[in-house]
Amino acid sequence: MNRTKQGQPFSRGYLDRIYSYDIIQSPRSVYVRIDLTDEGTPESFYMGFAEETK
Repeated sequence: MNRTKQGQPFSRGYLDRIYSYDIIQSPRSVYVRIDLTDEGTPESFYMGFAEETK
């Protein structure tokens, strides 16, 4: 996911199989989530974008 090991690492969710990443830069934020199987392989992937509202 981050082979060069630079930048902010993914954080673990409430379960050991969920990893997420938030990029918050005005006026847009990005949320990335990867759910893993019990074997550690990717099961699902989600990326969402949100615009700042005033």
